[in-house]
Amino acid sequence: MKLLLDENLPTKLKNSFSANQEVHTVKDMDWIGVKNGELLRRMRGAHFDALITIDKNLRYQQNPKTQNLKVFVLNAVNNKLSRLAPYVARLEVVINKQDDGIVVVVDL
Repeated sequence: MKLLLDENLPTKLKNSFSANQEVHTVKDMDWIGVKNGELLRRMRGAHFDALITIDKNLRYQQNPKTQNLKVFVLNAVNNKLSRLAPYVARLEVVINKQDDGIVVVVDL
C-alpha cells in the first residue's frame, strides 16, 4: 500500500512502518504547503492509497470519497515521534480492512 504522511507528522515516522508499506512524506513529494483538497487530488494522480495525518478537522473539510482515498487520523495529543510511533502498529492492523473514500480515526 502506498501511504503519504501529512506535513504535520515527523518525517522520521515513516521508518516505523513495516516493509509491506510504501511510505512517503509530503516533504519527499515536494508538496509542503499544498492545501488539503489539492493534496488529495495530487495523491490520486500519484497513485497513493491513503493519507496519514493528525489533522482532526480534515474529515469535516474534505471528502476523500471524491478521490477514492483512505484517510487515517491519528488521535494523538501531539505530533512528537515518541507519541506517534505506537499508532503505527495499530494503523497497520486496520489499514487494509478499510474501504476507500473514508476517514478513520485511529486510537490506541
